[in-house]
Amino acid sequence: MKTGPSVPLDLSSCDKEPIRTPGSIQPHGFMLTLSPALQVLQASANLSRWLGVDAAAAGGRPLAEVIG
Repeated sequence: MKTGPSVPLDLSSCDKEPIRTPGSIQPHGFMLTLSPALQVLQASANLSRWLGVDAAAAGGRPLAEVIG
């Protein structure tokens, strides 16, 4: 694979990008918040769509158990 000359990445305007829907998860994924011990603390409402596990039922369970 050939690549062109390295172009510096300018991230200076990223903070000005609009956030389309604050407080939502994109439809092509889900979000889990984990403890340091890898227990689920929070799960997005669309978790059941991806893993078949209700978000409320995932709370407090080990990650390995939730993702199967």
